[in-house]
Amino acid sequence: MFGSFFNQAVEEDLDETVRVNVPLSQLTSDSKVSLRLQTGTVNVKIPQGAHEGQKLRLKGKSSKVGQAGDRGDVYVELHFTDDETYRREGANVITVKRLRPLAFLDGTEVVVATLDGGRVKLKVKPGARPGQRMRIPGRGFMTASKVRSDLFVQLEVDLPLDAAHRSVYEQLER
Repeated sequence: MFGSFFNQAVEEDLDETVRVNVPLSQLTSDSKVSLRLQTGTVNVKIPQGAHEGQKLRLKGKSSKVGQAGDRGDVYVELHFTDDETYRREGANVITVKRLRPLAFLDGTEVVVATLDGGRVKLKVKPGARPGQRMRIPGRGFMTASKVRSDLFVQLEVDLPLDAAHRSVYEQLER
């Protein structure tokens, strides 16, 4: 009775989880993140449509070795971070487009890079206001439910502040 109890194999947990922060702008195409593991450096491809908290499996890359000599797996857990191009606001993504003052008065067209690697042309109507947001449905990042969030383009003023432009603005003020 006790012989069979002591001869049972103990189930080992050989797997490891590594949390990786990925800037949102790296989601625009199939990019790679380099990870330094105890077993060596590995390039991990971030698939198009990856979502927050998704785990990617690296088979046999764990530093833990079992009694039989086999290695466990490393699970790379993806977390997205804001960067200089994109930031998250709830489930949506915000990017800023800077326009010259006359573009707000006269209207213009702008081209915006999206997280799925595409480009969208938007028409800014005359009389648009700084801080105004334009919505591009379904062009944000992928959610866990496999639905793309929305991308919002926030319009801001690009004011050149060199001496020549400053004098023009001062004349307009008068």
